Amino acid sequence: MAGHLQNGIIEGIDFSETMVDVAQRKNKKYIDKGKVKIRLGDFNDMPFDDDCFDKIYSVNTIYFWKNPKAGIARIHDILKPGGKLVLGFHDKEQMDKMSLNEDVFRYYSTRDVADLLSNDGLLNKVDIISRKGKQNALHCAVGIK
Repeated sequence: MAGHLQNGIIEGIDFSETMVDVAQRKNKKYIDKGKVKIRLGDFNDMPFDDDCFDKIYSVNTIYFWKNPKAGIARIHDILKPGGKLVLGFHDKEQMDKMSLNEDVFRYYSTRDVADLLSNDGLLNKVDIISRKGKQNALHCAVGIK
């Protein structure tokens, strides 16, 4: 994404030190140019001001959210009016086939994700876009504040 960015900055957050190291190495030239910031930490604890982001992208992270409703509420708070959330995920049916530890991963159907995003009117016009990949369908939930 950083290679296509005309204005602004991309901020990345992960609670895995390993993933932060990988992301920093892969984005070094963009970090050096001031286009990318990557931090170690919990998204819910980051000191972002309300209405400060135009877009928020999250891919394959919803499974780890301890409190999904609080996470979506936080996303709502920091998105600007008209801002967009794009959330990539695999659905429950696919996750069941992966034999993952359900103590670590929380599984969601596409309906669960749509309901979560639109719960309490936090995000409007929530769409789920699905595409068949080589092995599994890939889902992307898109919501507008």
